[in-house]
Amino acid sequence: MAREAGINSINFSPRLIHEGKAKPSDVKRFVAACHRGFQKAQDAVVKELTNLSSTEELPEDEKGYREILLRKVIDHIAFTMLQGKVHVQRRIGYLDEIPSIDLSTVYVAQKEANNHNEMSRSSFSLLADLSTFIHVCDILKIETQPEKKISYIELKSGKTNEFLMDRIKNIELKDESIDIIEKDLTLTVKQRKQAKRMLRQKIRIANVEEVISTDSGIDLGTRKPIRLSKDYVNVDDFGGVLQELIDVAVEKSLSSHTVDRCLHLAVGYSESIEEARKLAALALQTQVALARAGADEREREVIEEINRKIAEGKSLTLTNLFKTNLISVPSEPFTTWPVSINNLKHIIEGKAIIYIAFDLPLFLALAKSMNIELSLASRSATTKVIEQYGSSNVPRWDNRGIEFKSINGRPVNSFLLSGFIGRFFVNLTTPSSFLQGLKESSLLM
Repeated sequence: MAREAGINSINFSPRLIHEGKAKPSDVKRFVAACHRGFQKAQDAVVKELTNLSSTEELPEDEKGYREILLRKVIDHIAFTMLQGKVHVQRRIGYLDEIPSIDLSTVYVAQKEANNHNEMSRSSFSLLADLSTFIHVCDILKIETQPEKKISYIELKSGKTNEFLMDRIKNIELKDESIDIIEKDLTLTVKQRKQAKRMLRQKIRIANVEEVISTDSGIDLGTRKPIRLSKDYVNVDDFGGVLQELIDVAVEKSLSSHTVDRCLHLAVGYSESIEEARKLAALALQTQVALARAGADEREREVIEEINRKIAEGKSLTLTNLFKTNLISVPSEPFTTWPVSINNLKHIIEGKAIIYIAFDLPLFLALAKSMNIELSLASRSATTKVIEQYGSSNVPRWDNRGIEFKSINGRPVNSFLLSGFIGRFFVNLTTPSSFLQGLKESSLLM
């Protein structure tokens, strides 16, 4: 909707904008039209959510499914506004699960956001509560002119909130400052609780701004210091493969393919959801067997080594690609996949089921072929990393994480944390380009 509005507002190819060859006035008109499209889509989502909340005929699980699909539209807008910058997306959320929404709060934010949008079309104000991955504000505002700027807007109304905002405005924005509120006996218990909540939100926003502007700071989830690589690494995705697999499955009922020897994909298609699942499972089982049977000597050595360290059957991580995208926080919304509208409909309706399996030993073998030495860590070493970063942040196989040994022969002391699995299952990144990005990252040098 937004892109069509932008294209319809200009009489030249939008490619000129991407190439930097369009006149400033044309760019401004294009952006304004896109932002109008964003607002129409956002308002439509609020309207549909309102209708859905008052519908009594649908089962609760179906209502929940439709709600998350609508919220993915908002995610798509946010992802577009952030220009697909995954590292920014990962910084503006801290919850492990998708937060619920309160429509009464959404209506207040919608009125404020629309006021902002009507005042200037060079910026867009998005309803952050409707997104699944923005947890630090009520409105995310991105300005494009005169320069790119992100604002995190918190809406607080009422005399009590105004009073509390005044009380905390000069407090240093760090975690230890929460104790100042806790010890302030001039406030009631209820006021202290609200003031601490408001201060925590201000601290989170400050943390986000610091990390995005300096590439270092505090991670919202773990509350640990982090440092981001200053290098931008272009990665490949397997979205095109996904499109082809669905096309084949629609014609022949099932299809499968392995990306970079270690990421197995399978699609089952049927008018029956249960039949589509069975077909996808069969296709995946066959594809894994073919990949393992076709392993070369180096890969077989790694497979045998892993089988000695962990229980049989534990070396594969399997999931439903679409369902994982719906529940993952954060995620690159499935609506951005390079898949046709018809195939997206097949996925949403459950006619096309996509299974994906991450093959640990073949991934380690791929890394080895690229001069990256990875191995399964001991359980004791893994436990120490879990104590530092939290259980949900350390992927493991039979209680063993993955540790670096060396890159290009140079010793490296580090662990692969949970984000790397998400690169494959959520961002559709190819394993080889992910590993190449590790080689080029200044953080591992």
